[in-house]
Amino acid sequence: MIVGLSNPLKKYYNTRHNVGSWFIRHLSKKFKINLNIKKKFYGYVGLWKYFNSFIYLLIPNIYMNLNGISVYSISSFYKIKSNNILIVQDDLNTSIGKTKFIISYNSYGHNGIKNIISKFKKNTLFKRICIGIGRPCENNISLSSYVLSSPSKEEKKSIITSINDSTYIIEKFIK
Repeated sequence: MIVGLSNPLKKYYNTRHNVGSWFIRHLSKKFKINLNIKKKFYGYVGLWKYFNSFIYLLIPNIYMNLNGISVYSISSFYKIKSNNILIVQDDLNTSIGKTKFIISYNSYGHNGIKNIISKFKKNTLFKRICIGIGRPCENNISLSSYVLSSPSKEEKKSIITSINDSTYIIEKFIK
């Protein structure tokens, strides 16, 4: 399963905190995968047949600090082990337009990841694609205000480029 962390899409889709959902939308367009709202999973779900694998795509449609409810509900229902889950998230500690791949059981302060970890067993390792959104340049902007704001046109272009360039990670994850 590939999860793009998200706040409710109608209100927050264009914000930095929702770049995980941008990633899933990119995959769904590129590979022509339909995403449909599934209330029992608290989000948008699609099924992707990639070579001989079936992969669920998930965009939680609840608040970021509750994303674990969505991830855990679908993984429990379909018996998807945590080592077969790839989480795509925004990352304040990575420069805008950069992407990194990590395997960790640490949230590094990300509330969506904290909630996911709390729903699974402690010390569960998760594979993650961290899409850089950078940190605010101005000291008077809180981190929550920053992640819940839209990036500038230039920043969005860099983020979209990093999303496009990161599709190779998906193939590596599946194989």
